[in-house]
Amino acid sequence: MSTGTSSGPDAAYVAGGGNVTLDTCLLYNLGEQGIESDSLKMYNFRHSAISSFLDNGGDIYVASQLFGTSVKMIEKRYGHPNLERLEEQFMKFMQGSKVG
Repeated sequence: MSTGTSSGPDAAYVAGGGNVTLDTCLLYNLGEQGIESDSLKMYNFRHSAISSFLDNGGDIYVASQLFGTSVKMIEKRYGHPNLERLEEQFMKFMQGSKVG
């Protein structure tokens, strides 16, 4: 057993009273970074979640349903072009492969 300071999941486990949950890991990591947890709301993670979903090939219509917003709003806020992905999808289309 290590005598050093716990970090990461082990420290989150201890901080959570023996239970590692998203909340305990998040709170632990916020504390490690000196961020006041009272200043954050789950809504703050929405932009990252939507961006990640779309960047990983998620469908904009599915995203609108999952995140409870309109396709129009997603296009407005997250419509930054990913030229590499656009080219990849175009090449798949031109080769007759399934696009998506």
